[in-house]
Amino acid sequence: PDARLREISAGRWTNRLTDDVLLEEPERVKAWNETPATTTLPDGEGLAAAQERILAFVNEQMQVYAGQTVIVGTHGAILQTLMAAAQGIPLEQLWLRTPVPNGGIVRMEWEPGPTTGTLRLVGLPSIDHLAPLGAAGVTLGSAGGPGPIA
Repeated sequence: PDARLREISAGRWTNRLTDDVLLEEPERVKAWNETPATTTLPDGEGLAAAQERILAFVNEQMQVYAGQTVIVGTHGAILQTLMAAAQGIPLEQLWLRTPVPNGGIVRMEWEPGPTTGTLRLVGLPSIDHLAPLGAAGVTLGSAGGPGPIA
């Protein structure tokens, strides 16, 4: 376990229903959906800080396990910032067009560098292993939490 793998802090939106958040803070929700890189969640975390912490984890841990296959479990918004870094996509362009459903698998490669490593996305997210669960087994993030709010 490592605290850097935790989901982005949603602050006062944590454990709230989407409808409640939309009613109380429609402009903030709009900003989060349209310009997430420049919007900090109320009393929470911004995407740049979240990306910085997951990249620090990756660069530290991948050096320890260089040349090996590593499995890391993390959360949606954190994973999107990591995928963005692996694709060279600036945070201003989130939300990604290929969000990863809960339980999805994302394959990346990491190569060591002089100061930090290079991360590369290998293919699209996969949910093939979830097929036995049917459509009910494939869900996107929780209501009122990180990620675009419907």
